[in-house]
Amino acid sequence: MQDTKLSGFVDNFDEHNLQVYNLRGVVSDFGDRSSLYPAEAVLLEKYRLEIENADVLDIGVGGGRTTLHLLANCRSYRAVDYAPGMIDVCRRRFVACPPETFAVGDVRDLAAHADGAYRFVLLTGNSLDYISHDDRIRALREVRRVLARDGLFLFSTHSLHAFPFRDPVVQARNRHADAARMATQGWYHLVDYADHVVTHYIYPHVQLRELDSGGFATLDVLDLKGQPFDFASPPNDWMVHFMCRTT
Repeated sequence: MQDTKLSGFVDNFDEHNLQVYNLRGVVSDFGDRSSLYPAEAVLLEKYRLEIENADVLDIGVGGGRTTLHLLANCRSYRAVDYAPGMIDVCRRRFVACPPETFAVGDVRDLAAHADGAYRFVLLTGNSLDYISHDDRIRALREVRRVLARDGLFLFSTHSLHAFPFRDPVVQARNRHADAARMATQGWYHLVDYADHVVTHYIYPHVQLRELDSGGFATLDVLDLKGQPFDFASPPNDWMVHFMCRTT
C-alpha cells in the first residue's frame, strides 16, 4: 500500500478524514446540500424504473442530499454514513422517517446488512475516496455482497486525469507525489482543493479493471457534465460516475 505520510497530516489519514467529516461546520454544510450532480441526474433517470422497484442502500449519505431524490422513489430506503454527525443531521432533516432509516455504518463492513438484500446501492459524493486503496477493494467486495443478482451500483470517484492540478498552490501541496509510481499503479492519494482531507484519485480505466475483477459489469461511465466519458481523450475533470451491475 502507498506510503501516505503527508505534510500537515497524521500518518493515519483515514482516521483524520473521519474526524473532519464529524466536525460541526462540515456536517452543517452537508446538511444544506440538495442538488444532484449532472451525472447523478442522468443515471437516476435512465434507471428510474428499476430503482422505483428496488430496495435501496445509500452509503456515505452525508447530510441527506441524495435522500431527497430517492426516499419517495424506491421500494424501501436505508442509508448509512461512517460519521455519526452526518446521521444525526439526516434524522433531524427527515423527521418523518423511522430512526432505523439512517444508521452509522462503514462501507468496509456492512455486516448489519444481509447478503443480496438490495437491488440498488448508491455511493456517490466520492465517498469511496477518503479511505485507503486496500480498503476501497474491501468496500467493493462488501457492496457486491449486499447487492442482489443483477443489482445496480452507482458511485463516483476522483479522476487522476485532474492531476497535475491547475492551481499552483494546490499543486504545491502534493510535492510528495511520485509520478512514476502514480503511472504504474494508476491511483494516488493527494491533497486537493479540499485541503483538510486526503483524497484518493484513480485513472478511470484502472477503476474499470478493478470493477471487472470485483464482480461488476460497468454499464455507464459519465464525466462531470453528465456526458459519456471519453477514454480515448480523457477530460481533466475531477469527478467520474460509474453505473454498474453485479455479474
